[in-house]
Amino acid sequence: MSLFNFTSPRSCDNNLTPSRSRISWLDSLKGFAIICVVLGHVVDGYIAANFCAEAQSVQYQIWQAIYSFHMPLFFVISGFFFSLAYFDKEGKVKARKLSTQLLDLGAVYVIFSFLLVAFKVICSHFVNKAASFADLLAIWHQPIAPYWYIYVLAIFYIVCFPMAKLKPLACFVALGSALAISAGSHWLAFAGDFCLERLLFHLPFFAIGLFVHRASWRVSWPLALVGLVLAALLFAFCAKPGLNVLTDAISKMPIVNTLVALGLCVFFWKAFASFHFLDNKVFALCGRYCLEIYLIHCFFTAGFRTLFGMVGLGNFWVSLVLNTVLSSALPLAFAILMQRVGLHGYIFRPVHAIRVGG
Repeated sequence: MSLFNFTSPRSCDNNLTPSRSRISWLDSLKGFAIICVVLGHVVDGYIAANFCAEAQSVQYQIWQAIYSFHMPLFFVISGFFFSLAYFDKEGKVKARKLSTQLLDLGAVYVIFSFLLVAFKVICSHFVNKAASFADLLAIWHQPIAPYWYIYVLAIFYIVCFPMAKLKPLACFVALGSALAISAGSHWLAFAGDFCLERLLFHLPFFAIGLFVHRASWRVSWPLALVGLVLAALLFAFCAKPGLNVLTDAISKMPIVNTLVALGLCVFFWKAFASFHFLDNKVFALCGRYCLEIYLIHCFFTAGFRTLFGMVGLGNFWVSLVLNTVLSSALPLAFAILMQRVGLHGYIFRPVHAIRVGG
């Protein structure tokens, strides 16, 4: 059995037929990914604040596991939907739709960067990383965490659209080149340039998603299992409690990071495509509103960490679960509420809302 199967266009994996204009299991995969993002930021905040210090070893292990794959997985999904949403069957770009999306990304990037800086300034005594309004002057090249994803995604939208016209063989060549660049991202990047490393590291993952859709690649179970085993072995040998080895996409071992992320992304893609129990309402709902959760959750993860400390909730596992659930559910509830009152578009897709009048 081959590792990649080639199928008819738009049937790139199991159950890929859109239902009610959505692909259900991909919504669930996005939901799983955004919950991992929230969980990762909760643990990241706990470590930086020395919260529940007695569980620090466990915190590092969770941190390493989550950060080894969650953003690469997001870029795989983003690449797939980039191709699905902004190109026709012949690979011709839908220019107006893509330009609107780019303007929307730019608008929310600036707006929420401002809001986050304002939050950090007002609550300066409770945040782990201080910020000032002067930091906003540099967001054109130095995003304010965690909004680097939007910055990098917009650049990929601009530079990767020629890939939509590549033939399957050319896709393999382009992907191999991107993986080599990713594996060497630590050495190829200029010192101190945060986003260049992010761009180099995540490029192949965005390309994988794009090629899965454009070239009709179908991931096989042998490839998914090989990826899982490879990722597990590398993680077992390289991840060490208390050391920042696999804690970020950009680390001291970019080759290991690339391989671990690649293996886990392939596995989770196949697992969500194959197992119906993973395609559930909770994951799917979070997936439909993943951008909204991404933009808002960091306000809550920091707030609840502070609140739990003030009320004496020191049990790590209870606080971890509560913080993750609440920091996912409240942004989700806010997004749904804004949609019902007709303000959702103006907050999260302002340029589109202005162009279409809502």
